[in-house]
Amino acid sequence: MAAAASVQAGRPLFARDCALCHGQLGNGRGLRASDFSTPPRDFTNAAWRASVTPARVYRSIRDGLPGTAMPAWRALGEDALVDLTAYVLSIKGGGPPAGR
Repeated sequence: MAAAASVQAGRPLFARDCALCHGQLGNGRGLRASDFSTPPRDFTNAAWRASVTPARVYRSIRDGLPGTAMPAWRALGEDALVDLTAYVLSIKGGGPPAGR
């Protein structure tokens, strides 16, 4: 399980860099979601949550996803990528964890 500090540090990164597409709740319903032919990932989806690994989420953020609008975020740096991965993995079906 990700350290609480990493999840907390990832929260503002998500709000700044991800929520426009993935939505504030991480449900794939951001303001720009309808702009894409491939919709943004819904991080609250139980099937996705059960199939994903932290390494896969990290690589998807760092390298982007070819064939989709998901860009590479290498410029964020290692610590921010780890924190953002922790936050994404902390999102549950009801939205981000308590303490928002």
